[in-house]
Amino acid sequence: MSLKNRFNRFSRTVMALVLCLSMLSVYAVADDPSGTKAATKATNTQETTTSSSADDQALKDLQKKYDSIERKISQNEKKLDQVENSKAAEESKYKKLNSEISDLNSQISIVGERISVLDNSISKITSNINKLDGDIDELDKEINQINYDIVVTKNNINDRYEMLKKRLRAAYVTGNVSNLQILLSSKDFSTFLNNAEMVKRVADYDMKLIDGLEDDLEELGELNTRCNESKKELNSKISQLSSEKDSLSAKKSDAKSSEELLESKQAQVSAKRAESQKLINEMDKDSEEYKKIISDYLEELKRVEAEMDRIVLERGSSTNDKSDEKDKDNENENDSDEKDVKSSGKYVSKPLNNMKWPVPYKNCYISVGYTYYDPFNTGQKTFHNAIDICVRGGSEGKDIVAAQNGKVIKTGYGHSLQGNYIILDHGGGVTTVYYHCQKLLVKEGQFVDKGTRIALIGHTGKVTGSHLHFGIKISDGKKVKTVNPLNYVSMP
Repeated sequence: MSLKNRFNRFSRTVMALVLCLSMLSVYAVADDPSGTKAATKATNTQETTTSSSADDQALKDLQKKYDSIERKISQNEKKLDQVENSKAAEESKYKKLNSEISDLNSQISIVGERISVLDNSISKITSNINKLDGDIDELDKEINQINYDIVVTKNNINDRYEMLKKRLRAAYVTGNVSNLQILLSSKDFSTFLNNAEMVKRVADYDMKLIDGLEDDLEELGELNTRCNESKKELNSKISQLSSEKDSLSAKKSDAKSSEELLESKQAQVSAKRAESQKLINEMDKDSEEYKKIISDYLEELKRVEAEMDRIVLERGSSTNDKSDEKDKDNENENDSDEKDVKSSGKYVSKPLNNMKWPVPYKNCYISVGYTYYDPFNTGQKTFHNAIDICVRGGSEGKDIVAAQNGKVIKTGYGHSLQGNYIILDHGGGVTTVYYHCQKLLVKEGQFVDKGTRIALIGHTGKVTGSHLHFGIKISDGKKVKTVNPLNYVSMP
């Protein structure tokens, strides 16, 4: 009986060794570790996809609207070319010009919406790319850790394998001595018990070696499976990342083209406005048509200011707001040079104190002050609730900087008057407005410090030349009033 058991044990040991050798050959393809011990946590990341179908459909719809208006503008241009040169014809041409300006402004709105959709899409894609980069880093760490564990397991298998080889060798050398012979050679019962315990321990030791080998081989198989799955997921993430980067590049190119188109359309509006203004100047000042134009313009001024005040009330701060100590900054800070668009994120406690001149050039002048003026030289005055700042030698494209630390609560394009504009909230109910910009350099929700470049001077909107319309508004949460900017800023 003992001989049979010994034979069975010997056979099982040989079979285990054969199994071990075969499994080692299977798992020998596993990659070696990189040498870097990574974190042991394995993450199960979810695939991130860009939900761009809605954005793409919105862009298509906007393009249809744009093309429809473009056809209308083209037809209107032909009609303008056919208008005869007479007083009646001039009035007709003025109406057609205004109609075309309105259409161009509609196109500008569409392009602005397109840019907004693209910016939103770019933001989502960028977020996806950042997440994919993080997922790839985690998968790299996981694969490195698995490879490390594979090597450790292989070493354990090799150690057990060498131990089994020694046991086989010992069993072969002492193969003529059976367990029964060892037991029968006992001189007394005490020795018999000791020999029996020794035989049992040897058998148990052999079984542990075999069981350990089986466990290590099973673990090695699981590790290799995990490694292959992680590599497959990693390759999928890398492929998705490449696709997202291609999409981002295309969206950025589209956004850049849209911005160029926007500037082109704004330039067309400015040219048409100049042409329209020339016709106004040549009109009979006593004609009903001329009087209506002036009346409409003054009503337009009121409507625009009411709209700006509404935005300030809805989005801006109030004089009744309690200041937070963490938002206070040094009231007497030194004026700094122009900065990159990054900020302290802090309001000053008294924003009207120590404001910065918004056009950082020494050769500035004020073309229209905070006063009553007659924009059409008709004897009909209206109040100009801001100051118009120009730069000698040419204002177009010159820098505009933030007059004080603040948050951008609104940017946009005002069809009728403002052109490209920015509204900054400085806390404590104080806001500043910047009209007629050639280009905006900040976005809504952004915080900027005093002296930060926020825009370039232009002639967008209803203007006769390039300048910055700069105003200061104060809100108590119920109503908005304007104040003379020259009481708070000084020309350099």
